[in-house]
Amino acid sequence: MKKLSVMTKIFIVLILLLTSISCSELLNPEATLEVTNKSNHIQICVLNGGNIATLQPGETKSRTIQTGSYVIYFTRQNNTICCSAAYFEAKAGHTYRYSCSN
Repeated sequence: MKKLSVMTKIFIVLILLLTSISCSELLNPEATLEVTNKSNHIQICVLNGGNIATLQPGETKSRTIQTGSYVIYFTRQNNTICCSAAYFEAKAGHTYRYSCSN
Protein backbone atom coordinates (compact mmCIF):
# COMPACT_ATOMS: atom_id res chain seq x y z
CA MET A 1 0.00 0.00 0.00
CA LYS A 2 1.38 3.39 -1.00
CA LYS A 3 1.99 5.91 1.83
CA LEU A 4 0.62 9.43 1.52
CA SER A 5 3.09 12.29 1.71
CA VAL A 6 2.87 14.80 4.54
CA MET A 7 1.75 17.52 2.13
CA THR A 8 -1.05 15.29 0.81
CA LYS A 9 -2.25 14.61 4.36
CA ILE A 10 -2.23 18.34 5.18
CA PHE A 11 -4.14 19.08 1.97
CA ILE A 12 -6.79 16.48 2.81
CA VAL A 13 -7.22 17.86 6.36
CA LEU A 14 -7.58 21.42 5.02
CA ILE A 15 -10.24 20.34 2.52
CA LEU A 16 -12.17 18.55 5.25
CA LEU A 17 -12.00 21.62 7.52
CA LEU A 18 -13.11 23.99 4.79
CA THR A 19 -15.96 21.69 3.84
CA SER A 20 -17.21 21.45 7.43
CA ILE A 21 -17.07 25.24 7.90
CA SER A 22 -18.93 25.89 4.66
CA CYS A 23 -21.59 23.28 5.44
CA SER A 24 -22.28 24.70 8.92
CA GLU A 25 -22.80 28.19 7.48
CA LEU A 26 -25.09 26.85 4.77
CA LEU A 27 -27.15 24.84 7.26
CA ASN A 28 -27.39 27.64 9.85
CA PRO A 29 -26.71 31.06 8.27
CA GLU A 30 -27.81 32.83 11.46
CA ALA A 31 -26.17 34.56 14.38
CA THR A 32 -27.54 35.88 17.67
CA LEU A 33 -27.56 39.54 18.68
CA GLU A 34 -28.03 40.53 22.33
CA VAL A 35 -28.62 44.19 23.15
CA THR A 36 -28.68 45.67 26.65
CA ASN A 37 -29.80 49.05 27.99
CA LYS A 38 -27.42 49.99 30.83
CA SER A 39 -28.83 53.50 31.21
CA ASN A 40 -31.61 55.03 33.32
CA HIS A 41 -33.88 55.87 30.37
CA ILE A 42 -35.64 54.01 27.56
CA GLN A 43 -33.43 53.28 24.57
CA ILE A 44 -34.13 52.18 21.03
CA CYS A 45 -31.65 49.84 19.36
CA VAL A 46 -31.22 50.52 15.65
CA LEU A 47 -29.72 47.88 13.35
CA ASN A 48 -28.97 48.84 9.73
CA GLY A 49 -31.38 51.76 10.00
CA GLY A 50 -34.32 49.84 11.48
CA ASN A 51 -35.61 49.72 15.05
CA ILE A 52 -35.06 46.18 16.34
CA ALA A 53 -35.76 46.69 20.03
CA THR A 54 -37.13 49.19 22.51
CA LEU A 55 -35.35 48.59 25.80
CA GLN A 56 -36.37 49.60 29.31
CA PRO A 57 -33.54 50.51 31.73
CA GLY A 58 -31.58 47.33 32.56
CA GLU A 59 -33.38 45.26 29.93
CA THR A 60 -31.67 42.82 27.53
CA LYS A 61 -33.26 41.44 24.37
CA SER A 62 -32.01 38.77 22.02
CA ARG A 63 -32.62 38.58 18.26
CA THR A 64 -31.67 36.10 15.57
CA ILE A 65 -29.96 37.79 12.63
CA GLN A 66 -28.67 36.58 9.28
CA THR A 67 -24.95 36.48 8.60
CA GLY A 68 -23.67 39.66 7.02
CA SER A 69 -22.58 43.25 7.67
CA TYR A 70 -24.32 45.41 10.24
CA VAL A 71 -24.24 48.87 11.80
CA ILE A 72 -25.77 49.13 15.27
CA TYR A 73 -26.44 52.11 17.53
CA PHE A 74 -28.73 53.20 20.35
CA THR A 75 -30.99 56.26 20.53
CA ARG A 76 -33.29 57.78 23.07
CA GLN A 77 -37.00 58.11 22.29
CA ASN A 78 -36.43 61.63 20.92
CA ASN A 79 -33.96 60.13 18.36
CA THR A 80 -30.89 61.54 20.15
CA ILE A 81 -28.03 59.10 19.59
CA CYS A 82 -26.76 57.93 22.97
CA CYS A 83 -23.94 55.60 21.91
CA SER A 84 -21.68 55.72 18.86
CA ALA A 85 -22.44 53.45 15.95
CA ALA A 86 -20.54 50.18 15.73
CA TYR A 87 -19.90 48.04 12.67
CA PHE A 88 -19.74 44.25 12.87
CA GLU A 89 -19.68 41.27 10.55
CA ALA A 90 -22.08 38.57 11.81
CA LYS A 91 -20.88 35.01 11.30
CA ALA A 92 -23.01 31.88 11.54
CA GLY A 93 -23.36 30.41 15.00
CA HIS A 94 -21.83 33.39 16.82
CA THR A 95 -23.38 35.65 19.46
CA TYR A 96 -22.78 39.42 19.38
CA ARG A 97 -23.44 41.53 22.46
CA TYR A 98 -23.85 45.31 22.46
CA SER A 99 -24.92 47.67 25.22
CA CYS A 100 -25.24 51.38 25.90
CA SER A 101 -24.97 53.14 29.24
CA ASN A 102 -25.49 56.79 28.15
